[in-house]
Amino acid sequence: MYDCQTDNYTDFDAPAPAVLRPASSLNGVLHAHSLHADTHGALASLAAHAAMLGYIPRHKGTSLLISDVSLDDALAINSRFAAQLVISCELRQDPPARHR
Repeated sequence: MYDCQTDNYTDFDAPAPAVLRPASSLNGVLHAHSLHADTHGALASLAAHAAMLGYIPRHKGTSLLISDVSLDDALAINSRFAAQLVISCELRQDPPARHR
């Protein structure tokens, strides 16, 4: 609240910055799947890209799993590889947000 007589804010209550969630609080597992044999090169490219970002990709047949991927990285990966691969991602917030 602003007190115009003293030119000060009084009784002003705002959450501390440590309480606010960072923008990258959503993390999860990204799953990329190759539908055709000619897109296996795209899986290898995605694995190399994920490793460059610091993730440890795991091959599973014609699929690639990237664990603990952030929302920003998942969106960037989808934008870059969606034309060649089927990409799905399950993201969760830890701790889960409370719904009212």
